[in-house]
Amino acid sequence: MDSLTTSVKYASCVANEQRCTSVTWLGIAPSPARACLLGAWRYPDWRKARSTEMLHRMTASAPLQCRELDAGDDMEALTSLIRAAYAPHAENGLRYWATHQTVADTIKRCSSGTGLVGSIDGRVVATILLRKPDPESKVEAFRDPATWKFEQFAVDPGMKGKGIGRQLHDFALAHAYAHGCRRMALDTAAPAEALIATYTSWGYTVIGTCDWRPFTNYPSVVMAKNLTTRPGHGRAVAELGS
Repeated sequence: MDSLTTSVKYASCVANEQRCTSVTWLGIAPSPARACLLGAWRYPDWRKARSTEMLHRMTASAPLQCRELDAGDDMEALTSLIRAAYAPHAENGLRYWATHQTVADTIKRCSSGTGLVGSIDGRVVATILLRKPDPESKVEAFRDPATWKFEQFAVDPGMKGKGIGRQLHDFALAHAYAHGCRRMALDTAAPAEALIATYTSWGYTVIGTCDWRPFTNYPSVVMAKNLTTRPGHGRAVAELGS
């Protein structure tokens, strides 16, 4: 046999670094994923170790603790988290209130509704604010007695991509439902297409528009989602009040 048909370099896979070296199989260099599969097939012990490590990582991560904001929370730190989370919107030219709000603004906004936070190992990594129906709102949906809205929704930039925002959102919906909410609404910048797409994937639909200028610098869309049953909240640890 020539080297083309017999040359097989078994994968050298380093589990703790999650990487594989090149593998030549019949003269073809496979993808890293195929290399890892080949290594697992050839070395059952490595496969077992790899599975054990992945399971450890899944179970070792601390769950998100969700609760209401309380007097002992650091409002300066919360404001910094909110502004950091909204900084990418500011970079895209969208002036959300949260891109520049002060600590006093945060305190005022939180006092107008129910502030919720999500923390991991005692550190607050996300927040959301729930608002009950407002009979004087210029937005029809926000006047509806069965409709609540959420705003000031922020996740620590260093914790994004871990499902934390969705967990806190679902916790917020469960909290609101327990207190009489049957439809959740929000408004966001019409140009924020990625954000709108995310909310759409969570079950929201666009039901109208509104305009908060000059407090913002963009037109807004209003989105809503009906709550027919009490929403779940994933791995979040609930601390729902009465």
